Amino acid sequence: MTQEVNLNSLKELEREMVLQVLYRDQMVQKVEEERIRKLKLHLHDLRWRPAKNTNQEYKEKFCARCQKSLGLLINRGGVCQGCSHRVCSECRVFLRKTYMWKCTVCFADGDVKIKTGEWFFEERAKKFPAESKHETAGAKLLKSYQKLSKISVVPPTPPPVSESHYGSNTGTVSVTDHLKLVNQEDDENFINPILEQENILPTSSHSIMFSGGIKRGSLVSISSTCTEVGSFDNADVTGEILFSLQYDFKASTLEICIKGCRNLAFGEEKKKKCNPYIKTYLLPDRGSQAKRKTSVKKNTVDPLFHETLKYRVEYSQLQTRLLQVSAWHLGTLTRKVFLGEVLIPLASWNFEDSTVQSFHWHQLKAKNYRTAESQNWRRPQKPSGLACT
Repeated sequence: MTQEVNLNSLKELEREMVLQVLYRDQMVQKVEEERIRKLKLHLHDLRWRPAKNTNQEYKEKFCARCQKSLGLLINRGGVCQGCSHRVCSECRVFLRKTYMWKCTVCFADGDVKIKTGEWFFEERAKKFPAESKHETAGAKLLKSYQKLSKISVVPPTPPPVSESHYGSNTGTVSVTDHLKLVNQEDDENFINPILEQENILPTSSHSIMFSGGIKRGSLVSISSTCTEVGSFDNADVTGEILFSLQYDFKASTLEICIKGCRNLAFGEEKKKKCNPYIKTYLLPDRGSQAKRKTSVKKNTVDPLFHETLKYRVEYSQLQTRLLQVSAWHLGTLTRKVFLGEVLIPLASWNFEDSTVQSFHWHQLKAKNYRTAESQNWRRPQKPSGLACT
């Protein structure tokens, strides 16, 4: 009798760290399933490669595996104890330290069962036939986490987030696409499933970038299940980010339109590689509710995002909020590299001024730069070099 794993005793940060481990475990299982699939495919080819003939006389005269003709007195072949087929001497595999042998197909079948562990579950099923399908501890934990946090861990297709979701504490983290990529791409093309958001509204036109009576996207959804945990690296901060801010008074929504970046530093200097994405926080909050992320752009230091990140927040609360917009590089095995940030005190931002709401270039700064710069914020220069439509 298996015991259901209980995560109620864990803190939120501990649950998030456990969930990251479970994601990696699930990816390893996916790779293992692919290895097993290839083994079974090879076994299938061995089994059906020769043309089968059900005629009994044909079976006695030809090897069942290589179709080599058998003699009447010499090289008459032998009957395999596993499949009862007559095979030639070249299609036999002798078992270690014995005179017993099996044909190549029966030996490959047993080898596959050993390498995949199927023999263990077959023997277990004989002793405990009423038991259900084998389930790993990681799968049980994922189910427990799903029940506890009401988060769909592996949905077949991510459901659209409607406006009725806003203000709730539920979200959807999709790893289905990521698991498909495990067998198609190498580690250099790794994409973090946590970065796949449903609160992002991609668009190519500024006229529909904001939802002020023109186009409405999902108002709020948790942009990721996990906050930034673990260690990360720092690169030499360079480059600028192009974005604009607007407040939708009807929907009480702050909208950050991320247009793109230019001249970013390489996240991996030796490989000259950069997979940038943008992350925002409404400080002082640093939980999952206050975090938003864009998608990851591959192998570029001048990424174009055209994505809008939204916060459901009352206008009066903006006087006490500090917007943090930071650029990150997503490396191999979810290794993150800090590429720079911009801090904007929202108390000094005039959301009724149309010139302020337009796109502006913002210089990325390191984390240790003077905090006075964020307090004495000046209106940045008009964008140049990157078209704003």
